[in-house]
Amino acid sequence: MEATLLEKESQILNINSCKKHLLQQMLELEYNGLIDSKEYSTNFNFYKKLTSMLLEEVDNLDEKEKLMIISHLRRLNKETLKAISLKDLICKKGDEFVIAQRTILDLGAELEQLYTENRKEKLKRELVRVCSTYDIAMDMDEDLCVPDEELVNHYMVCDYTNVVYSQINDLLNSDIISDLGRFHLLKMKYNLIFVAPNIETRAIESAFYISDNPRLVDRHYIYDSGIKFGDYLSKLDNVMVTKLERELYTSLHLKSMKRGPIRLSDLVFIKTYASILSDTELLDYVEVDKTYANSNNYLRSVELIEDSFDKARIRSQKNYDLRKYTRI
Repeated sequence: MEATLLEKESQILNINSCKKHLLQQMLELEYNGLIDSKEYSTNFNFYKKLTSMLLEEVDNLDEKEKLMIISHLRRLNKETLKAISLKDLICKKGDEFVIAQRTILDLGAELEQLYTENRKEKLKRELVRVCSTYDIAMDMDEDLCVPDEELVNHYMVCDYTNVVYSQINDLLNSDIISDLGRFHLLKMKYNLIFVAPNIETRAIESAFYISDNPRLVDRHYIYDSGIKFGDYLSKLDNVMVTKLERELYTSLHLKSMKRGPIRLSDLVFIKTYASILSDTELLDYVEVDKTYANSNNYLRSVELIEDSFDKARIRSQKNYDLRKYTRI
Protein backbone atom coordinates (compact mmCIF):
# COMPACT_ATOMS: atom_id res chain seq x y z
CA MET A 1 0.00 0.00 0.00
CA GLU A 2 1.34 3.43 -0.90
CA ALA A 3 2.53 5.74 1.87
CA THR A 4 -0.18 8.37 1.30
CA LEU A 5 -2.96 5.82 1.67
CA LEU A 6 -1.34 4.41 4.80
CA GLU A 7 -1.35 7.90 6.27
CA LYS A 8 -5.06 8.25 5.50
CA GLU A 9 -5.74 4.86 7.09
CA SER A 10 -3.73 5.83 10.15
CA GLN A 11 -5.62 9.12 10.47
CA ILE A 12 -9.01 7.37 10.39
CA LEU A 13 -7.86 4.76 12.92
CA ASN A 14 -6.51 7.50 15.21
CA ILE A 15 -9.82 9.38 15.10
CA ASN A 16 -11.75 6.22 15.92
CA SER A 17 -9.32 5.43 18.71
CA CYS A 18 -9.92 8.90 20.19
CA LYS A 19 -13.69 8.42 19.86
CA LYS A 20 -13.49 5.09 21.68
CA HIS A 21 -11.43 6.65 24.46
CA LEU A 22 -13.96 9.47 24.86
CA LEU A 23 -16.82 6.97 25.12
CA GLN A 24 -14.95 5.13 27.87
CA GLN A 25 -14.68 8.40 29.80
CA MET A 26 -18.39 9.12 29.24
CA LEU A 27 -19.26 5.61 30.42
CA GLU A 28 -17.36 6.17 33.66
CA LEU A 29 -19.01 9.57 34.18
CA GLU A 30 -22.47 8.10 33.71
CA TYR A 31 -21.62 5.19 36.02
CA ASN A 32 -20.66 7.73 38.72
CA GLY A 33 -23.86 9.74 38.24
CA LEU A 34 -22.17 12.59 36.36
CA ILE A 35 -24.05 12.39 33.06
CA ASP A 36 -25.25 15.99 33.55
CA SER A 37 -21.77 17.30 34.35
CA LYS A 38 -19.81 19.84 32.33
CA GLU A 39 -17.14 17.20 31.66
CA TYR A 40 -19.69 14.86 30.07
CA SER A 41 -20.97 17.71 27.89
CA THR A 42 -17.43 18.64 26.87
CA ASN A 43 -16.67 15.05 25.91
CA PHE A 44 -19.87 14.90 23.86
CA ASN A 45 -18.95 18.06 21.95
CA PHE A 46 -15.47 16.72 21.25
CA TYR A 47 -16.96 13.38 20.14
CA LYS A 48 -19.30 15.19 17.76
CA LYS A 49 -16.39 17.15 16.30
CA LEU A 50 -14.31 13.98 15.82
CA THR A 51 -17.23 12.30 14.07
CA SER A 52 -17.44 15.19 11.60
CA MET A 53 -13.69 15.02 11.03
CA LEU A 54 -13.88 11.29 10.34
CA LEU A 55 -16.76 11.73 7.91
CA GLU A 56 -14.69 14.29 6.00
CA GLU A 57 -11.70 11.90 5.88
CA VAL A 58 -13.87 9.06 4.54
CA ASP A 59 -15.58 11.32 1.99
CA ASN A 60 -12.18 12.23 0.58
CA LEU A 61 -11.50 8.58 -0.31
CA ASP A 62 -12.65 6.98 -3.54
CA GLU A 63 -14.18 3.49 -3.59
CA LYS A 64 -10.92 1.81 -4.60
CA GLU A 65 -9.05 3.42 -1.69
CA LYS A 66 -11.77 2.34 0.75
CA LEU A 67 -11.53 -1.26 -0.44
CA MET A 68 -7.74 -1.20 -0.20
CA ILE A 69 -7.86 0.05 3.40
CA ILE A 70 -10.46 -2.55 4.35
CA SER A 71 -8.29 -5.26 2.80
CA HIS A 72 -5.22 -4.01 4.64
CA LEU A 73 -7.03 -3.86 7.99
CA ARG A 74 -8.27 -7.41 7.53
CA ARG A 75 -4.77 -8.63 6.74
CA LEU A 76 -3.52 -6.99 9.92
CA ASN A 77 -6.37 -8.38 12.02
CA LYS A 78 -7.54 -11.63 10.46
CA GLU A 79 -10.27 -11.98 13.07
CA THR A 80 -12.21 -9.28 11.21
CA LEU A 81 -12.65 -11.79 8.37
CA LYS A 82 -14.90 -13.89 10.57
CA ALA A 83 -18.62 -13.27 11.01
CA ILE A 84 -18.65 -11.71 14.48
CA SER A 85 -22.05 -11.36 16.13
CA LEU A 86 -23.18 -8.01 17.47
CA LYS A 87 -23.38 -9.56 20.93
CA ASP A 88 -19.73 -10.61 20.89
CA LEU A 89 -18.70 -7.28 19.42
CA ILE A 90 -20.22 -5.21 22.23
CA CYS A 91 -19.60 -7.65 25.08
CA LYS A 92 -16.42 -9.62 24.51
CA LYS A 93 -14.09 -7.97 22.02
CA GLY A 94 -11.16 -5.76 23.00
CA ASP A 95 -10.78 -2.12 21.98
CA GLU A 96 -8.24 -2.80 19.21
CA PHE A 97 -10.59 -5.18 17.41
CA VAL A 98 -13.64 -2.95 17.95
CA ILE A 99 -11.80 0.11 16.57
CA ALA A 100 -10.71 -1.83 13.48
CA GLN A 101 -14.25 -3.14 12.99
CA ARG A 102 -15.76 0.33 13.29
CA THR A 103 -13.25 1.66 10.76
CA ILE A 104 -14.27 -1.07 8.32
CA LEU A 105 -17.91 -0.06 8.85
CA ASP A 106 -17.04 3.59 8.19
CA LEU A 107 -15.58 2.51 4.86
CA GLY A 108 -18.79 0.86 3.70
CA ALA A 109 -19.21 -2.57 5.30
CA GLU A 110 -22.42 -3.59 7.09
CA LEU A 111 -22.53 -4.45 10.78
CA GLU A 112 -24.30 -7.81 10.31
CA GLN A 113 -25.80 -9.85 7.50
CA LEU A 114 -29.41 -10.47 8.56
CA TYR A 115 -31.16 -10.57 5.20
CA THR A 116 -30.28 -12.86 2.33
CA GLU A 117 -32.21 -13.43 -0.84
CA ASN A 118 -33.73 -16.83 -1.45
CA ARG A 119 -33.15 -18.73 -4.69
CA LYS A 120 -36.31 -17.40 -6.33
CA GLU A 121 -35.34 -13.79 -5.61
CA LYS A 122 -31.84 -14.34 -6.98
CA LEU A 123 -33.25 -15.75 -10.19
CA LYS A 124 -35.48 -12.70 -10.54
CA ARG A 125 -32.52 -10.41 -10.01
CA GLU A 126 -30.52 -12.25 -12.67
CA LEU A 127 -33.44 -12.04 -15.12
CA VAL A 128 -33.72 -8.29 -14.57
CA ARG A 129 -29.95 -7.88 -15.04
CA VAL A 130 -29.86 -9.89 -18.29
CA CYS A 131 -32.85 -8.03 -19.76
CA SER A 132 -31.27 -4.72 -18.85
CA THR A 133 -27.95 -5.76 -20.45
CA TYR A 134 -29.63 -6.57 -23.76
CA ASP A 135 -32.01 -3.62 -23.55
CA ILE A 136 -35.04 -5.92 -23.55
CA ALA A 137 -38.26 -4.16 -22.58
CA MET A 138 -40.07 -5.87 -19.72
CA ASP A 139 -43.49 -5.38 -18.26
CA MET A 140 -42.47 -5.63 -14.64
CA ASP A 141 -45.35 -6.82 -12.53
CA GLU A 142 -45.24 -6.66 -8.77
CA ASP A 143 -44.16 -10.28 -8.40
CA LEU A 144 -41.09 -9.67 -10.54
CA CYS A 145 -39.81 -6.72 -8.53
CA VAL A 146 -36.55 -7.66 -6.83
CA PRO A 147 -35.66 -6.19 -3.42
CA ASP A 148 -32.49 -4.19 -3.00
CA GLU A 149 -30.73 -6.79 -0.83
CA GLU A 150 -28.18 -4.41 0.69
CA LEU A 151 -30.81 -1.82 1.54
CA VAL A 152 -33.20 -4.35 3.09
CA ASN A 153 -30.34 -5.76 5.17
CA HIS A 154 -29.39 -2.23 6.26
CA TYR A 155 -32.95 -1.60 7.43
CA MET A 156 -33.02 -4.87 9.36
CA VAL A 157 -29.72 -4.02 11.05
CA CYS A 158 -31.10 -0.57 11.96
CA ASP A 159 -34.22 -2.16 13.49
CA TYR A 160 -32.13 -4.74 15.32
CA THR A 161 -29.61 -2.32 16.83
CA ASN A 162 -32.33 0.12 17.86
CA VAL A 163 -34.16 -2.60 19.75
CA VAL A 164 -30.91 -3.81 21.36
CA TYR A 165 -30.33 -0.27 22.62
CA SER A 166 -33.87 0.01 24.01
CA GLN A 167 -33.49 -3.31 25.86
CA ILE A 168 -30.17 -2.30 27.39
CA ASN A 169 -31.78 0.93 28.57
CA ASP A 170 -34.79 -0.98 29.90
CA LEU A 171 -32.53 -3.06 32.13
CA LEU A 172 -30.48 -0.02 33.16
CA ASN A 173 -33.69 1.56 34.46
CA SER A 174 -34.49 -1.54 36.50
CA ASP A 175 -34.04 -1.34 40.26
CA ILE A 176 -32.97 -4.98 40.56
CA ILE A 177 -29.65 -4.57 38.73
CA SER A 178 -26.49 -4.81 40.84
CA ASP A 179 -23.76 -2.19 40.69
CA LEU A 180 -21.54 -4.55 38.69
CA GLY A 181 -24.44 -5.41 36.41
CA ARG A 182 -25.09 -1.74 35.77
CA PHE A 183 -21.45 -1.18 34.79
CA HIS A 184 -21.62 -4.15 32.38
CA LEU A 185 -24.80 -2.78 30.78
CA LEU A 186 -23.21 0.64 30.39
CA LYS A 187 -20.25 -0.99 28.67
CA MET A 188 -22.67 -2.65 26.24
CA LYS A 189 -24.49 0.64 25.71
CA TYR A 190 -21.39 2.67 24.83
CA ASN A 191 -19.90 -0.11 22.72
CA LEU A 192 -23.17 -0.28 20.78
CA ILE A 193 -23.12 3.48 20.21
CA PHE A 194 -19.58 3.14 18.87
CA VAL A 195 -20.07 0.17 16.53
CA ALA A 196 -23.59 0.92 15.21
CA PRO A 197 -23.50 4.06 13.04
CA ASN A 198 -27.28 4.53 13.19
CA ILE A 199 -27.25 4.50 17.01
CA GLU A 200 -24.28 6.87 17.02
CA THR A 201 -26.29 9.25 14.83
CA ARG A 202 -29.17 9.16 17.33
CA ALA A 203 -26.73 9.78 20.19
CA ILE A 204 -25.25 12.84 18.48
CA GLU A 205 -28.68 14.20 17.53
CA SER A 206 -29.86 13.95 21.15
CA ALA A 207 -26.60 14.91 22.92
CA PHE A 208 -26.49 11.30 24.15
CA TYR A 209 -29.97 11.47 25.69
CA ILE A 210 -31.41 8.81 23.37
CA SER A 211 -35.11 8.06 23.69
CA ASP A 212 -36.02 4.71 25.25
CA ASN A 213 -38.24 3.95 22.25
CA PRO A 214 -36.49 2.26 19.32
CA ARG A 215 -36.40 4.23 16.09
CA LEU A 216 -37.81 1.56 13.79
CA VAL A 217 -37.62 1.86 10.01
CA ASP A 218 -40.68 3.52 8.52
CA ARG A 219 -42.83 1.23 6.34
CA HIS A 220 -42.50 3.69 3.43
CA TYR A 221 -38.74 3.21 3.40
CA ILE A 222 -39.29 -0.53 3.37
CA TYR A 223 -41.67 -0.29 0.38
CA ASP A 224 -39.12 1.87 -1.46
CA SER A 225 -36.48 -0.85 -1.04
CA GLY A 226 -38.55 -3.14 -3.26
CA ILE A 227 -39.81 -5.61 -0.67
CA LYS A 228 -43.39 -5.92 0.52
CA PHE A 229 -43.90 -4.71 4.07
CA GLY A 230 -45.41 -8.03 5.14
CA ASP A 231 -42.51 -9.95 3.58
CA TYR A 232 -40.01 -7.71 5.36
CA LEU A 233 -41.61 -8.35 8.74
CA SER A 234 -41.91 -12.07 8.04
CA LYS A 235 -38.25 -12.39 7.06
CA LEU A 236 -37.13 -10.33 10.06
CA ASP A 237 -39.29 -12.52 12.34
CA ASN A 238 -37.68 -15.64 10.90
CA VAL A 239 -34.17 -14.32 11.56
CA MET A 240 -35.02 -13.23 15.11
CA VAL A 241 -36.79 -16.48 16.08
CA THR A 242 -33.78 -18.45 14.85
CA LYS A 243 -31.46 -16.27 16.92
CA LEU A 244 -33.80 -16.51 19.91
CA GLU A 245 -33.88 -20.31 19.88
CA ARG A 246 -30.09 -20.48 19.61
CA GLU A 247 -29.67 -17.95 22.43
CA LEU A 248 -32.03 -19.84 24.73
CA TYR A 249 -30.16 -23.07 24.16
CA THR A 250 -26.71 -21.62 24.88
CA SER A 251 -27.63 -19.26 27.72
CA LEU A 252 -29.63 -21.84 29.70
CA HIS A 253 -27.00 -24.52 29.57
CA LEU A 254 -26.46 -26.06 33.00
CA LYS A 255 -22.85 -24.85 33.32
CA SER A 256 -24.10 -21.26 33.02
CA MET A 257 -26.33 -21.67 36.05
CA LYS A 258 -23.76 -22.61 38.70
CA ARG A 259 -22.86 -19.12 39.90
CA GLY A 260 -26.11 -17.30 39.30
CA PRO A 261 -29.07 -16.76 36.99
CA ILE A 262 -28.83 -15.91 33.31
CA ARG A 263 -26.17 -13.38 32.34
CA LEU A 264 -27.31 -9.82 31.61
CA SER A 265 -25.86 -9.86 28.09
CA ASP A 266 -27.82 -13.04 27.31
CA LEU A 267 -31.01 -11.52 28.72
CA VAL A 268 -30.57 -8.32 26.68
CA PHE A 269 -30.47 -10.26 23.44
CA ILE A 270 -33.27 -12.67 24.39
CA LYS A 271 -35.44 -9.62 25.16
CA THR A 272 -34.36 -8.05 21.85
CA TYR A 273 -35.18 -11.07 19.69
CA ALA A 274 -38.56 -11.47 21.36
CA SER A 275 -39.61 -7.82 21.41
CA ILE A 276 -38.72 -7.12 17.76
CA LEU A 277 -41.16 -9.78 16.51
CA SER A 278 -44.22 -8.55 14.64
CA ASP A 279 -45.92 -11.95 14.97
CA THR A 280 -45.65 -12.63 18.69
CA GLU A 281 -47.61 -15.87 18.32
CA LEU A 282 -44.25 -17.31 17.30
CA LEU A 283 -43.28 -17.09 20.97
CA ASP A 284 -45.88 -19.77 21.72
CA TYR A 285 -43.77 -22.21 19.69
CA VAL A 286 -40.45 -21.31 21.28
CA GLU A 287 -39.64 -23.89 23.94
CA VAL A 288 -37.74 -23.04 27.09
CA ASP A 289 -35.92 -26.16 28.21
CA LYS A 290 -36.92 -26.98 31.80
CA THR A 291 -34.70 -30.03 32.16
CA TYR A 292 -32.82 -28.42 35.02
CA ALA A 293 -35.85 -26.90 36.71
CA ASN A 294 -34.62 -28.14 40.10
CA SER A 295 -31.95 -25.44 40.08
CA ASN A 296 -32.96 -22.15 41.75
CA ASN A 297 -30.77 -20.19 39.35
CA TYR A 298 -32.37 -21.97 36.42
CA LEU A 299 -35.89 -21.32 37.70
CA ARG A 300 -35.07 -17.63 38.17
CA SER A 301 -33.68 -17.47 34.63
CA VAL A 302 -36.79 -19.07 33.15
CA GLU A 303 -38.91 -16.60 35.10
CA LEU A 304 -36.96 -13.65 33.63
CA ILE A 305 -37.27 -15.06 30.11
CA GLU A 306 -41.00 -15.69 30.38
CA ASP A 307 -41.48 -12.15 31.73
CA SER A 308 -39.56 -10.89 28.68
CA PHE A 309 -41.93 -12.82 26.42
CA ASP A 310 -44.97 -11.29 28.13
CA LYS A 311 -43.56 -7.78 27.68
CA ALA A 312 -42.69 -8.57 24.05
CA ARG A 313 -46.34 -9.30 23.27
CA ILE A 314 -47.26 -5.84 24.55
CA ARG A 315 -44.34 -4.23 22.70
CA SER A 316 -45.48 -5.57 19.33
CA GLN A 317 -48.40 -3.15 18.92
CA LYS A 318 -46.22 -0.21 19.95
CA ASN A 319 -43.68 -1.22 17.31
CA TYR A 320 -46.43 -1.34 14.69
CA ASP A 321 -47.34 2.26 15.53
CA LEU A 322 -43.70 3.40 15.61
CA ARG A 323 -43.21 2.27 12.02
CA LYS A 324 -45.82 4.81 10.90
CA TYR A 325 -43.93 7.83 12.18
CA THR A 326 -40.28 7.18 12.88
CA ARG A 327 -37.23 7.31 10.67
CA ILE A 328 -33.91 5.47 10.67
